Amino acid sequence: GFGARHIDNFWVAPAERYTENYVSWGYKDTFRTLSESIYDSAEVEKFVVEGKVRPAQVAIIMSKATDYNESRLMVPKEKDPFAAQCKNAPATVNQTLCRKEQQMLYLALRHAQHAVDCITEEDILEGALKDLKVVYFAGEWIDNRIIPKLEEWVKAGGVLYCCAGCGHKNQYDEPEPAMLKLLGLKEIKTTKNAYHMRTLLELPLCEPIDTFTEFVGEFPAIAMKQELASDGSSRIQARWSDKSGAVTVRELGKGKIFAVGALAGTTYIKQAVKAIPWARGGRHVVYNPTEFANAFITNNTVPVRLNVDAPAVCSNGLVESIVLDHKDGTLVTLVNWTNAPVKDLEVQVRMKDAPKTVRTVSGQRNLPFTAKDGVVTFRLDLAEADYVVLRK
Repeated sequence: GFGARHIDNFWVAPAERYTENYVSWGYKDTFRTLSESIYDSAEVEKFVVEGKVRPAQVAIIMSKATDYNESRLMVPKEKDPFAAQCKNAPATVNQTLCRKEQQMLYLALRHAQHAVDCITEEDILEGALKDLKVVYFAGEWIDNRIIPKLEEWVKAGGVLYCCAGCGHKNQYDEPEPAMLKLLGLKEIKTTKNAYHMRTLLELPLCEPIDTFTEFVGEFPAIAMKQELASDGSSRIQARWSDKSGAVTVRELGKGKIFAVGALAGTTYIKQAVKAIPWARGGRHVVYNPTEFANAFITNNTVPVRLNVDAPAVCSNGLVESIVLDHKDGTLVTLVNWTNAPVKDLEVQVRMKDAPKTVRTVSGQRNLPFTAKDGVVTFRLDLAEADYVVLRK
């Protein structure tokens, strides 16, 4: 649904070479699932090959500065609460907090039904901001060449959301005063109590460093806490238990800048993970986290959810939709990230003109639909995934 041109099944058979990602020779149900997926994809191949995924208005910066510096940041294992307990762990472990946070933010935004593009600093230098309304940055390091671009974009009406380090260092691992000034901060003080966390292993066991409270809920700082000191141009919106700044907001021109002194996406995902033994092979499968019941945490992770019109919206937030446009219509790919089939799912798709038909590929039938004010609405039962073709 994202326009893939090639499907790689890795090593299939005979079972003589193995990678982490392969189809075990004995699991015929896995082969069946792959076969059915490829078969369904054949019906919509024209749309995938010739169409284009509808551009998003929200983006996450996949910072090359953060990737380079964090991938080289090695921490003595004694400083990490989990590696310290592991007898065969190496003497140093690699920090992964910021790069994992980018993934967690992506999931939080998708659960909020936003289409999300992933861009780099190079993309911003080449003009990628012009079509975006909201940009998220997660990382301790930022390429300082994009800071003037971000400032100009915010003044024109963009919303910038920074967390997981807030880019307080530049690509050379030096303090970056220009980023602090953009955020409206005079100082950031960082505390960490973990460095290397996997989502379904260490994250469920990680103890919060602190919590900030605002109005009706608590937002815990997992692994990283940053105390934010305003320079007067930003206002403190929430405070840690010691009254230091936890969240700040700066009005700049027509836009806004949020600074959150925590791993916001990681906190969002943590509320739904479970402390259970890890499934190691066989038919003991892991689970998809689904219990995202804390609206306070969600609203503080995705504070701009109402400012952007999503290409498609599902009545169940854990169903992902991807919208791809073609001259003959629109292809909507639906992916069910819950742990069971979803009954009577409602899907709303933004389209300029009403389609002639709406067809479910897995169901091999046309669906009843309505079209009003540029929104096409239909309902269906969804197992794991489906293509829905809206033909002109």
